[in-house]
Amino acid sequence: MDDEQQGSSGRGRVLSIDALRGFDMFWIIGGGAVFESLVKIWPNAVTRTIHEQLEHVVWEGFHFEDLIFPTFLFLVGAVMPYSLTRRLEQGQSSRVIHWRVIRRTVLLILFGLILNGLLNFNWATMRWPGVLQRIGVCYFFAALLVIHTRWRTQAIFVAVALLLYWAVTMLIAAPGYAAGDLTMQGCLSSYVDQRLIPGELYYGYGDNEGILSTLPAICTTVLGALAGSAAAGLLAGLAYLGWTAASRGGLGSLRLVDLGPRLLEALMIGVPLLLLSALLGGLVTWFVRRRSAAS
Repeated sequence: MDDEQQGSSGRGRVLSIDALRGFDMFWIIGGGAVFESLVKIWPNAVTRTIHEQLEHVVWEGFHFEDLIFPTFLFLVGAVMPYSLTRRLEQGQSSRVIHWRVIRRTVLLILFGLILNGLLNFNWATMRWPGVLQRIGVCYFFAALLVIHTRWRTQAIFVAVALLLYWAVTMLIAAPGYAAGDLTMQGCLSSYVDQRLIPGELYYGYGDNEGILSTLPAICTTVLGALAGSAAAGLLAGLAYLGWTAASRGGLGSLRLVDLGPRLLEALMIGVPLLLLSALLGGLVTWFVRRRSAAS
């Protein structure tokens, strides 16, 4: 995403997105290990809580660590108004832009499969889904929406897709289980993954980056695009709050099934930190310019 935040007149990068992406990447590359080690040096209630928050939950609930990847998907969408839309405004052909999207998608999926062992040629036992594969799929569909629709249509897509996902998950039963069963073994997402995904599944019954759970992941990316648009940033935050409030009783308790609220928890960090990053970035820019003028 390095070249995707240039304004239409080359005015530079969006500091708030850069700051939030740097914050997220710190945890992705293992920065949490520094804080996790504090419990070994100073064992107390605070350091134990920090250590707990930097580990993924097994199934129910969520910790800080569970928000890192959804926040990255949110950021993938947040840069789209500064990249794809601006390229259209600059007069680039639709064919060139679509080819760029397809190329990035294919490379992300390919690299993810290679990391999962594609070149070992043990395809019957390898894990086919993965983090990079999900990023590629989410990027592809969110990019098509940003290219071909306006923010209102994108907001409607998110609302309809999440309600549809809720209905499918809660009203359609996996064979042998009751409708609305959200256990690891009995949820519909696990059943679909078992039937349609070959090879190894991440948690045995299903996969973190499984088939049904891709839909709310795409919504997270589209909400990032809405937040990246000055006209719709507030709407993205309100959409998260409304969806979470409506579903907290039933769908807000799981992680590995990747239900809508779980991936959308990223907005709890994404929207406020984008605003905070914009404020801090503006203050830093003002300070640097003032020092430059004074010298």
